[in-house]
Amino acid sequence: MILVPRLTADALTLNAYSYQDREINIVTAYLSQENFQFTSNSIPKDGDDRKGIEFTMLGLTQILRLEMLLELKFQNKSDNKTSISFIQGNGGSNPYCCIRLKHMPWEKGCKDITAPDDNAAFIKCSLLASEENWFGADSKAGTCKGKV
Repeated sequence: MILVPRLTADALTLNAYSYQDREINIVTAYLSQENFQFTSNSIPKDGDDRKGIEFTMLGLTQILRLEMLLELKFQNKSDNKTSISFIQGNGGSNPYCCIRLKHMPWEKGCKDITAPDDNAAFIKCSLLASEENWFGADSKAGTCKGKV
């Protein structure tokens, strides 16, 4: 899955693209579990024919809380795109590896991240995939050492 963020003055939109409903359901479950108020709507498939769902959260308070929970920061760039800065864990987080899903056989990659739980790690990896221009990503407990 890949999550493409778009930040405006008072809203954050996350466009999720995946072949599997289960992956998109993780986003829904996490936002609900953490008591975010959000809407979700179907959007057109991406260029790789993955199903698209747009999640929208309104209000700076919600955006800041999501950033705190996921240990990251959304920022607008001059080209109207949103970039993501990943913040080192706060000590209460667990190590995860974010493994690049291959679009081509020669594409490889893995990045270590921290997150409070499995669902947060999966969402953070999906955002990392967008930031790194990967086809997609999956998260696994532990570090990248020996995984790729």
